[in-house]
Order: sequence, then structure tokens, then C-alpha cells
Amino acid sequence: MDRRFLGLLLMIGIASTAAGAVIFARGPRSAYSVVENEHPIDPRGRGYLPLTGGTARFQLGILLNKPAGRLTVSFVTLVNTSYELSGAEPQTWDGMDLQGKASHVAVIGEILNLTEKYLSDIDCRVEDLDLVSGEDEYRLVLFDFSNSSIWSSRAEGDLPLLHGVLFEGTGNISGYFRGSPGFPGWPSAIQSISIKLNSNETKYAPMAKDAQMEGTLPLDQAPRSGTIELEDLKKNDLLSIDLAVDPGRMGSAGLIVILRIHLNGLLKEVMPILLHR
Repeated sequence: MDRRFLGLLLMIGIASTAAGAVIFARGPRSAYSVVENEHPIDPRGRGYLPLTGGTARFQLGILLNKPAGRLTVSFVTLVNTSYELSGAEPQTWDGMDLQGKASHVAVIGEILNLTEKYLSDIDCRVEDLDLVSGEDEYRLVLFDFSNSSIWSSRAEGDLPLLHGVLFEGTGNISGYFRGSPGFPGWPSAIQSISIKLNSNETKYAPMAKDAQMEGTLPLDQAPRSGTIELEDLKKNDLLSIDLAVDPGRMGSAGLIVILRIHLNGLLKEVMPILLHR
């Protein structure tokens, strides 16, 4: 077995803790190129997941232009959720920046208030991301509490650790999303996950106990956290990820899927996708 692919299998185990195409063209000196980034779209060119059953695919291809010690691809999935505002007076709202407005979404405000009690144990990272869906442009303010020790252990069972507020270009809130690291549709809507390094493929799919299909591993052995890591990569190595989901089993709320690419431990790219329902 190819040594690098064996490394992929090992790193996947460690990490376990149709289609609109976007081709990213980078200069020849870039360490990698995203040669495929596909997700379901509607006739208006917007990210879209139908409410009916069937198969929707998320596909990502990364070509290495230079050798790399480690490549990491991670998925985060956030679900559109109802919300209330608190503590914001109408006359002061227009004067706030987007992060200030986002902090007045009730659940986020409640969590931020806990930072005074658990100041040394709560790590809140705030990230602003631009999203384009068809002709519409949005800004996502993302609050990430996943690195917080005490808050994480207390809240993980009750509240997701990632909270995002989506703003229209006018500065008005378009939606509140919350979720956690992981593949969209995990686990009930996943039909299959394929991870290939060149011609070497690891495939996961749901299956009845003791009914493993040849060449396919049970879904419970897939990287549950949505993080895939490869080591010891050479120039022209190609990583291909193909995620097939049943959209009819994913509820009726819209989603935001965020893909992050790290190379040799450094964040290189963030790709957020807004999926209407």
C-alpha cells in the first residue's frame, strides 16, 4: 500500500474526534490549487438543497503544486434557527457594527455574558466571512467557542459551540445559524463519503451490521469531526472528496457549510457555502 495513503488512513482515524462548480486559478508558485468545488445549486445560481429525497453531492478537489508535510481539510455545518434579539434599542441599532449587532442575538449574548464568570477558560474566536449566493452578497459573523474548556464541557450537550449571524448587504440580519464541526447531513442523511489520494480511495457508507460492502468501510469509522488530514504529500498529488447526502433527511432549514484548508498547520483558505431550502 502506498505509504502516503496509509498515512491518510491513520490520520483519518486520529481526526475522527447537481452541482455548482467553482474553479480557483492560482499562480504557479502557489502550494496548491482548488481544481473542483461543487455543491447543489438552483436555477438562479444559489446554493440549494431540495426538500425531497434523492442525492445531493459536495465535491472538492485539491491539487498539490509543491510537496507538503501536512494538508488538512475541515467541514463545519450550521443550521438556520429561529432567534430573538435582546438589549438593543432601535435608535442605537443603526450605529452598531455587524459584530455588535450579532452579539445581541439572545443566545450569543447569553454565552458572551458567561465570559465574565469563566474568563480564563472561554476562548471566543470571532470571524467575518463573505458569502455570495447567486447575485446576493452576505456577511457572516461567526462566533466559535469550540476551543473553550469549561464552556465546551458544560454546553456541548445543550448548545452547539458555533454560532453565526448572517447579514444582508444593508446590514440587516438575514438569519441566525448554529452548529458544530462536521459534514453536512451527519450522520442520518449521509449516503457515502469518498476520500481519494490519487487513485487510492477510502469510502464510507451506512450499512447493516456484519454486512460490510467490499471496498467500503462502515460510516461510524469515518472522520466524525469532518476533518481529513494527509501527510507527506508530493507535487501533483490530488486529494478528492466526494460527499453524497439525502437532502430529504436534512430537515427543512437552510444551511451554511464552511470548508477550511490548512497547509503545514497554517490556515490558507476558508470557503463558506449558503444553502437555501
